[in-house]
Amino acid sequence: MAGGILCFLGLLLAAFSDGFYGVAVGYGGIFGFGLTLVYTPSLTICTTYFERRRSTALSLSLSGCGFAALTLPYIIVVLIENYAYTGAMMVLASISLHYCVSGALYRNPEAQKTSVEIEPCPLVNDDPTNNAREKQKLIEVIKRSIRTMFASTSSIDPWMLLFLFSFCLNMMGSGPVTTILIHHSERLGFRAALSVQLLAIEGSIQIIVRIVGGILLDHHRIKPYRGIIWAFVIAFSSVIILLLAFTNTMAGLCVLMGFRGVGLAIYISQQAVITGDMCEKYPEFLKQAIGLTQIGKGVGILLGSWLAGVIKDRLESYVPAFLFLSGMQFLGSILACTAVVCSKRRNRLEREHSPSVFRKGYSPVSTVDSDDDDSNVSLTYSNCSSPSRKRENHPTTSSRATVRQSRLEPKKVIKDEVPKDDS
Repeated sequence: MAGGILCFLGLLLAAFSDGFYGVAVGYGGIFGFGLTLVYTPSLTICTTYFERRRSTALSLSLSGCGFAALTLPYIIVVLIENYAYTGAMMVLASISLHYCVSGALYRNPEAQKTSVEIEPCPLVNDDPTNNAREKQKLIEVIKRSIRTMFASTSSIDPWMLLFLFSFCLNMMGSGPVTTILIHHSERLGFRAALSVQLLAIEGSIQIIVRIVGGILLDHHRIKPYRGIIWAFVIAFSSVIILLLAFTNTMAGLCVLMGFRGVGLAIYISQQAVITGDMCEKYPEFLKQAIGLTQIGKGVGILLGSWLAGVIKDRLESYVPAFLFLSGMQFLGSILACTAVVCSKRRNRLEREHSPSVFRKGYSPVSTVDSDDDDSNVSLTYSNCSSPSRKRENHPTTSSRATVRQSRLEPKKVIKDEVPKDDS
């Protein structure tokens, strides 16, 4: 919800800005940070919630991006023609407020609710000394969390580091292609309205491929090889970028953008899925790994856009820029394939020697029937070493919850009495 508000404010600031720096701060800074707050938690929630059909769930959730890629280019062209730049940005800013509505719909499942003991702590008043101490503690907590995130992920597996670095190279080659392609097609003599159709073709293909691809990659025969398939799809996308540099007809560009839509659909929708497969040995670090992949993607897009622009300005041609982007993505596909193959081989060897190393992954949805009662029942057992245990019920426990508690109540162990000897 906070990300939706930032997206709205960033687009609104860019709408009323007359200079480059205003657009850079509003659209590039505030809007970009807002999208990070929206996309990353959504991806993490969907990845951790679905454990069995994760590929299908992520493909369905991300299929909306293909629908947006199909419709938004035409909508933006119509808005600019009718309401100019400022009006178009204001309309887009109002559309971004739907992120707040989507965030309000998120609910944790009842099975995730746990009882937490409240520890007494001193109150903090308006004393400057107390406030300074609390701020210092907060800064220390943030620093410690960042250090723990990077240290834990880097200490898990060197192949995981290589896998995370491949995201930077992949997005360095894939991210700027859309922007450069529009200007490249206009330089070839095609109108802007006709160039926008290239994005629509790519988006329409993505809608179908993301849904079908997620279902196929969840098949039990394909699932063990989906990491390798994902890496080869990235290499295929780099070849498409290479061919875009030497295509001069609109028909050829449309065909290539259709194939690029296939590769982009599988690449984007399966990123979190392959990251989850890489964290098979340490599932508790999945959320940190997803966050690091998003950081790598952001750095890659930033560097790729800047370097591609510099190459175009120096050589006065888009062809060398396309060659650079294709090379970066192909290198990223090699690193990703190497990391996936070596990690799977290492995990297979460790599983054969020590099966206990692989712990069961974190499952947010408990197997206990959580539909018996809507209230959150808290059970506290004390003195677990003794035969008799005390049970504390929630103050607002219903009759169903009482039955449920009786099921969970430990049975008393009755010892058989030894018959006395009459003699």
